Amino acid sequence: MRTISITVDEDLLQGVDRAARASNRTRSELFRIVLREWLAARRQRKLAAEDRAAYGAHPAQGDEFAGLIAAQPLDDQDRS
Repeated sequence: MRTISITVDEDLLQGVDRAARASNRTRSELFRIVLREWLAARRQRKLAAEDRAAYGAHPAQGDEFAGLIAAQPLDDQDRS
């Protein structure tokens, strides 16, 4: 782990400190959690955009997935 220096607005820092105290975490811990979540969400958005672009360039054709759907085991509740 490395130590870094960041600049944060005072009101944001106060909010971070309150949240850290309320969750019984250190400020650094809270920053690490938030940064991991932000990076994961960013990656998810990127993958979703890539999927949209791929399906936009090559949209599903008619009943392309009918065989897969028909092969799914469904109980009576799923059929309604």
